[in-house]
Amino acid sequence: MENESGWNSLKLEKQELEDLYLTAKNANENLPAEILSIDYDEKGIDGIELEYTFVHLKRSWFNKNVMLSDYFEWKEAKPISDGETISDSYKLPAFPKTMMLIKNLKIILDSSVSDTDVNAPNSLIFFGPLVMKQQLFVNQNSKERFLKVVTDKRTLQSDQFSYLAKKTAPQTISIQRPPVLRSRVFESTSGDPVKPGVTTVTMDRMKMGTVLSSRPIILSALHPAEPVKPLSPKTEVPPMRPPRPIVITETKLPQGIFIPILLPLPQSVANVTFRISDSKNSEPVYKCSISLIGTNSNNEMNRIYNIESDRNGTVSQNLPVGEYKISLRADEYAVVDGTLSVPNTNPIIREYKLQRGEIKFKSFFLIGMVCEKMPRIPFV
Repeated sequence: MENESGWNSLKLEKQELEDLYLTAKNANENLPAEILSIDYDEKGIDGIELEYTFVHLKRSWFNKNVMLSDYFEWKEAKPISDGETISDSYKLPAFPKTMMLIKNLKIILDSSVSDTDVNAPNSLIFFGPLVMKQQLFVNQNSKERFLKVVTDKRTLQSDQFSYLAKKTAPQTISIQRPPVLRSRVFESTSGDPVKPGVTTVTMDRMKMGTVLSSRPIILSALHPAEPVKPLSPKTEVPPMRPPRPIVITETKLPQGIFIPILLPLPQSVANVTFRISDSKNSEPVYKCSISLIGTNSNNEMNRIYNIESDRNGTVSQNLPVGEYKISLRADEYAVVDGTLSVPNTNPIIREYKLQRGEIKFKSFFLIGMVCEKMPRIPFV
């Protein structure tokens, strides 16, 4: 793509997203199971905005008719294709013809989401499989508030990101109810009886396709049943107490809270201001992506940040005391990698001069492929 002429802009409102999701879920032919299991629940967003394009793949060297000829021979145990099934059980069940790419993805937020929800250091912000920046942006013309997606490959592939992402994965816990020696009935809020024993509860803290965190369901015993003491023959059996229910309650999280990560809060934090400018004319560099990855030996206290400079080439971020790897990227500038030290809680100002580069920094997301199904090969 030598220029921007091949890209198209697209903006979808929340209701349009909902309709498209339901249409795709109903037309589930050849869709992977993990796609169908997405629980679409976009609380806190008004829509999305992006740019997309279709890239047609041309392979002059590829000709499937060669494999259909009488001279083609295949002796391996795993067949190439059966002409019907697209599966890993075959070598080449289909071949891609068109790539679908997107860029400049923005998640437009509603008024219920505050700045503190986005800039919280103990949260990761997801939109399906994509990770959003910990920074709230505002459109200068429409005043729309939105999030932008993280495009720095080093940040997404870092060990710390994997560690923090594991913190948001669904957790399964087992709750052992106290033993019951008498016949008692346990009731849930739905009115269905609950059998005593071990209960497994899945706490889903990150549903695929959600920006805001899902609400964990916690099983709590308001009045746990106490075991009955053994009775001697001379002791009269006391009357049976009324049922003491075990109630399934739903935690009420404040509206607009993003996926929480259970990490210790940093005690020592410094405000760090970054000033990014052009090395030749000293003009501020707008939309410079700054990625910060903590390198402390204590993995629990490490943090990952991905922010952008404003129109003045500046941006401020509260950082815990420690050491960081820093990467600065901007279109038409060479990438700057280095280290950053935050020795104490005193305010810090760091200035960076970017050099003009010949290679433009562009990031795209491959979201789908249009494929052609292969015929049955070898053809017998």
